[in-house]
Amino acid sequence: MKFGNLEVVYASGPADYDWLTIEILLDKEPIIVIDQEKGFDCLEAELFGTDENFRVKVALPDLINALLEVKKAFEELPPRIDPER
Repeated sequence: MKFGNLEVVYASGPADYDWLTIEILLDKEPIIVIDQEKGFDCLEAELFGTDENFRVKVALPDLINALLEVKKAFEELPPRIDPER
């Protein structure tokens, strides 16, 4: 499944995972790995940065809610006036 330059792929998971994972790729590089290591009711998202040592895990519902809140905040902002006009 593709969304612009993002792609969602099902993976058997890197060696770090025992269960099926779903990866979100940016230009074919993983930026998020969603795993079910703690069970289906406790899905986690592992986020990767450009520094190969940067890895952080967050609960998937928390990440989704944070992103939805950001989207809502931007939708509630007044329209931006382009200074070039």
